[in-house]
Amino acid sequence: MIVVAASGRRRGVTVGSPTGGSGGPLTDRTSVSYNNGTKTSTYHIYAAGLDWTRQVGLLVYGDGSGEAGLVTPSSTYLLAGTDGLIAVAKRNNMLLVTPRAPGNGCTDGDGVCWYLGSGDGTTRAQKTTWLDNLIKTQILPLYNIDKTRVCIAGFSSGAENAAGIYGPAFAASWMEDGLLLAISYGSSPAQYGITNTYTAAFRSKVAVVWDVRGGDETTAVADSLEGYNWYAGNGFTTLERNVIPGGQHDRPGEFGAIVEQYLTEYIPAGAALPTRTAWLWPFATSSFWNMPIGDGATYETASDVATANLLDPTFGSTLNGDRWSHPVYRASASDPIVTVSEVDSSPRTITFQAISNAAPSEPPLSESGDCNLHMCQPDGQFLYENWRAEWTSATTMNVGYNVRVDLFGDGRTGARAYGGAAIGGLIRRHEVANRNIPHGISIALDSDQLKSGPVWPARLQDSNGATTYAGQIPMGSLVAIPRTVNLATLGLNADALALATALQLYGGYITARAGNVVAIYAEPGSDATRVSAMRSQWATVRAQLRLVTNNSQTTPGGPGSRLAPLAPTVVG
Repeated sequence: MIVVAASGRRRGVTVGSPTGGSGGPLTDRTSVSYNNGTKTSTYHIYAAGLDWTRQVGLLVYGDGSGEAGLVTPSSTYLLAGTDGLIAVAKRNNMLLVTPRAPGNGCTDGDGVCWYLGSGDGTTRAQKTTWLDNLIKTQILPLYNIDKTRVCIAGFSSGAENAAGIYGPAFAASWMEDGLLLAISYGSSPAQYGITNTYTAAFRSKVAVVWDVRGGDETTAVADSLEGYNWYAGNGFTTLERNVIPGGQHDRPGEFGAIVEQYLTEYIPAGAALPTRTAWLWPFATSSFWNMPIGDGATYETASDVATANLLDPTFGSTLNGDRWSHPVYRASASDPIVTVSEVDSSPRTITFQAISNAAPSEPPLSESGDCNLHMCQPDGQFLYENWRAEWTSATTMNVGYNVRVDLFGDGRTGARAYGGAAIGGLIRRHEVANRNIPHGISIALDSDQLKSGPVWPARLQDSNGATTYAGQIPMGSLVAIPRTVNLATLGLNADALALATALQLYGGYITARAGNVVAIYAEPGSDATRVSAMRSQWATVRAQLRLVTNNSQTTPGGPGSRLAPLAPTVVG
């Protein structure tokens, strides 16, 4: 074996850099179609059986020209078997994605390939862009991938893509650490027009490895040396080139073992991720409720029409900590099954486990309250939100409206006027006690502040909103304290400062209608002294709020780097 190496890097556990993605199916799927607006192709993805309570890496593997290994996923040539790529990825807790190169009729005569244009007019640049779009729209936002545990690998044509094209041209935009692995090729990126544009951190952290057979009948041995020399000459510090005596270009049944060899050497073991309990800190990491403001967020001025309506002193400022608020309970496995009759809308019956006679936010069927009562189930994932709740016995209840909420979801389904979860944006008891609110704040406005026509993330508005709203702020709007405001200069007490910090880092979403006030909500049972302190300076904090003008489903909280760390993985 001929080895050229400058590494000795130890495999260990790193502090990770998760994407916070969620919503992707946790299953193995083959031949999934994807169109990026220019080209269409397919990919296999293997997400079943991974441990998402630990750092999950990403293995993107491109096959050689013709892509025989992808045509039959059940074959041991590439994917199947104990040492197939599927098993290797799962053993290393990595999401495996095997894309098919777009285009047909590759000009090398082998059908499908990455490193050349295709006879149908698909250019090499279009292929690479399609792959980059696939990773950035279908993988990173939908799966909580650790960007320090990434391997871009490939064989032959796929090796050219990994080390010669995609790796050097695109991976640096999102990959923070890991490995570029070229099996039986991996030429100099110079021949593809790639220049050295990396940061020192990328060059020092990402390893580049070539593995070729000395008996390879192609030019792979010489080309891999050219690739090695290019990377060495451009400041990459962790390089390894192995030329193994004998053999040939094709290496059927060996690919999984080759990949695992270098994963073991260069990709750190996935550490356990910090977690949070869903009923105490709900919704996915990627939920708008948990998404920090981006440093590219733009804000209205105080005199702009919507913000001026928000700040109008005609409307008071209040913090509801008992009446009108949202009590949250968690049932245990020993609590009874309760039969609930939904009576104010289309009549129906629901059953769930509940703590008998748990108190709603107001006396039953109070004329001056919502009688909210929200019950988390013993599994810790699902919660039943109830509006206008009235116990009729220890195991029966009437409600005006009931919605089952997935606490692992995005928070856009629930019993509140905006169509989303009523417990979203609620300041919880432990958050009051700790003076730490790591999520957005739910805000209710008067009808003369609300504007008909909900905006994302709202799905709905009050049923009579089209005729009663007379303001400038749509349901679902995001408001926040601009990051340029120095909160220390506002003279806030410690409890109000905690509220202001949350509104600067996460903002507040308009979710409901109140009467003559701008209202926020603390969980009933919170420390009364601290709630009072927070309430006493809510008007001062409110005066710093501005409407965020570029919040959207594609840029939640506005674009750019987040102002706070992402929320940990949610568990029941």
